[in-house]
Amino acid sequence: MSSWLTDLPVWGLRFNRPDQGWFGWWLEGLLRCLPGKLKPARAGDNALLLDIEDQRAVFLRRTAGEAQRLGALPLDGDASLLREQARGQSINLRLPPEAVFTRTVRLPLAVEGNLGQALKFEMDRLTPFAADQVYYDYRVLSRDPQRQTIAAELAVIRQDQVEPWLEFLKLNHVPVARVTSRELWPKANLLPGPLKGRVRTRGRHQLWLLLLLVILLTAAAALGPLLQKRAAVLALGEQINQVRQEAGVVLELRERLDQRRLLSGHVRKLRADYLPVVDVLRELTGKLPDDTWLQQFDLRGGKVEIRGQSRRSTELIAILEDSQLFQSVAFRSPVVQRPATGDEVFHIGMDLAVRPLGGEQ
Repeated sequence: MSSWLTDLPVWGLRFNRPDQGWFGWWLEGLLRCLPGKLKPARAGDNALLLDIEDQRAVFLRRTAGEAQRLGALPLDGDASLLREQARGQSINLRLPPEAVFTRTVRLPLAVEGNLGQALKFEMDRLTPFAADQVYYDYRVLSRDPQRQTIAAELAVIRQDQVEPWLEFLKLNHVPVARVTSRELWPKANLLPGPLKGRVRTRGRHQLWLLLLLVILLTAAAALGPLLQKRAAVLALGEQINQVRQEAGVVLELRERLDQRRLLSGHVRKLRADYLPVVDVLRELTGKLPDDTWLQQFDLRGGKVEIRGQSRRSTELIAILEDSQLFQSVAFRSPVVQRPATGDEVFHIGMDLAVRPLGGEQ
């Protein structure tokens, strides 16, 4: 694996050994698929350095570990050559070692989570300068869990040593990525905090764009089958709901049909067990003699009472008992004879052998 790729920071990981490299090998393969103009710049390849010497600076291009001098630049000089060499690429400012104040400090381990603010607060005690007079960076050297302390290396430069150059480069539209020195650790960056992270090289932009594209494609490949299955499940659910509704209609129709069958059977049973009132009247009309007529006919719950006049009232009991519809025929009150006509007034009660079909009469 090439060294430039193993130095790329990806999600906080750094692949700096060949045996850490399946992800690096995969990433390198992806980067090789990019056109030449879109490939990210390698670490240390075409990096621009600006070595500051008070009011004068020498700018160099570092290629494959070797620095090539491109020219010198006074603080108030023409920066056209620098702009042409940079072409939007950020540069690194490198101060002389004597311009940087360094020391090792020990602080309570509890401040590690906010170590930068703690150093800023203690700046006037740890250095000859106030916090608003300097730019600084730090790195953790060691931790002592027993003593609950943390050792850190602090690097400080005065603002007036670097601020003129930052302003000069800003006016000439040359972005600055780092402020460092030869004697500092490799990742030291004394660039002021608000400016850190603003500058991104074209290669880093392209690297993160590539990673974002890979993540989106991977997510699409992973979510595609899930979305298809979800759509199939939703479609199946709609079909099930439709079938369920149709089944509900069928069940409702079947229930209505069963109710009608039950009602029809009940009607047939009523017809079999009950006798229509008209049949009772027909039977009475057929059995009673012609000289007999009724004045009142009552039918209540299978019991019949008749009132009327007849010339042969005493014979009516035997006549009615001879019918298959009547039983327990008897007078309900004594027979009374009318002198004017000779007719007998009777009141006869009887039971029906079959219950009548219909209301009370």
